[in-house]
Amino acid sequence: MLEQKRYAESRVQFQKLLAADPDNNELAFAVALLSLQMGELERAEKELLETLARGKKDAETVHYYLGQLNEAKKADATALEHYRQVVAGDYVYSAHLREATC
Repeated sequence: MLEQKRYAESRVQFQKLLAADPDNNELAFAVALLSLQMGELERAEKELLETLARGKKDAETVHYYLGQLNEAKKADATALEHYRQVVAGDYVYSAHLREATC
């Protein structure tokens, strides 16, 4: 479904998996990214913040996506706050580049 860009259907399936395993932060993160991909920014932000609060997912990755989300919402100050929290990991370079353009 993801390869066919059927994001809404994919999200439903991931939500079912998450309901069966509510402590699985990888599933929660996947649901949040699907919401982001679908342009449901408020929902995606809520889901990403919940993922961050659980503390089981790489925080830098979540902050990076929260930065992107806030850029899309034209909330540059909030985006910068999130990008500045990316101090390690796969997205550190990209976060620094985004900081420079906000």
